[in-house]
Amino acid sequence: MAWNEQEHPRDNEGKFTFKNGGAENSTNVILKGRVEKNEFQNPLEKAASILFKKTKADEELKEKTAKYKKALLDILGKDATPADILYGTTKELEKKIKDLGIGDKLKSFYQLNSYKVEEIGNQIHGLSDTTKKNFETAGKKVEEKVEEIGNQIHGLSDTTKKNFETAGKKVEEKVEEKAKEAIDKIKPVLWKIANPVLQPTTEHIIDTPGNGKYNFLKFAGGLDTASFIDLAHGEENMIKPDYLKDTIKLKNYDDPAVESLGDYLKGKVKEQFKEYGFNPETIPGYFFKSESVQSRRIIENPCFRKFIKNNKNEILKNNPELSMSFNLNSHDGFNWKTSLGKVDVKNMYLDKEGNLHLKICDTNDYNKNNIDPFNKAGYNQMKKGNLKPFFSVFDVKVPKEELDLLWE
Repeated sequence: MAWNEQEHPRDNEGKFTFKNGGAENSTNVILKGRVEKNEFQNPLEKAASILFKKTKADEELKEKTAKYKKALLDILGKDATPADILYGTTKELEKKIKDLGIGDKLKSFYQLNSYKVEEIGNQIHGLSDTTKKNFETAGKKVEEKVEEIGNQIHGLSDTTKKNFETAGKKVEEKVEEKAKEAIDKIKPVLWKIANPVLQPTTEHIIDTPGNGKYNFLKFAGGLDTASFIDLAHGEENMIKPDYLKDTIKLKNYDDPAVESLGDYLKGKVKEQFKEYGFNPETIPGYFFKSESVQSRRIIENPCFRKFIKNNKNEILKNNPELSMSFNLNSHDGFNWKTSLGKVDVKNMYLDKEGNLHLKICDTNDYNKNNIDPFNKAGYNQMKKGNLKPFFSVFDVKVPKEELDLLWE
């Protein structure tokens, strides 16, 4: 019969036991349609035990880190921002406490609670580079041993493995597709219920500039969502004008930064904003340089990475005239959901070092047929003239090393 882990529960050290007795050194394995006898490998038991302990230690460390972070946030009190709460690491919070001049309060707090900052901090992130390297090396050796023994036990050929991987990927993609279909079906119902409340509330938040409104948008939708609305109020009214650092304001559609895209951009702007009656000649554009934080964030976006991965063959043709589109709209912490939507990819080419260059183009128009309350609110406010139109071009450079990782 096949190995059944339920009949061999792990002990406190992660080792397999033999619940119902029997030979401790053998198990039945099904191979290629027949049952064969195979001696149980002690190295596998050892490797499994190590992995079990490591997982348990990771969980304990994660729990300790969470408690430590909560304590640091308690010390910060009203000085803790939403970003600190959601994204702040323990190192960043420690630094902020020290920068605010309340480092003594930090030490006092832990002394009163029978803790030491140094002790907990070292457990969480105080390992030396050598120790970390040793852990990584040991972990890699264990993984290699598990793979080696696994191949001995299961006897799968490389071709068989590849077939399993391909089948698994297809199943995963099918599940993702079906989940998206289910969400798309239920969205209209959800928005119909939520719109009466969400839409007018959102309109009030985006109709005029303000520090409080900006901070709420940043907390709720991310930096780029808040900044794109901020920019739509007019560059001269921006709460955070530093967002446009490493950005060029385009003089016209023939600006040297986008010279080869002039006709395309003018046509796109005219088409996207015709519903509002704007003159395309008066609509400003912004060119985000490849070194800008915005362009670099796009590279980390899962939707962008999936686009690059899935279009490897087209990209390798190295045709700069190639024009493509995709949806840059994931809720992944990179903030593009309500900033950029379906974007166009232009001027895509590989340089002689193997780096990929491309330009991503979009406009801040709102589709009146989109039922999303944020979109409807944006459409209404732009019709009223409270939001101003603009178009954006992102110069993106994907280093060869990143491409190799995506295409491996």
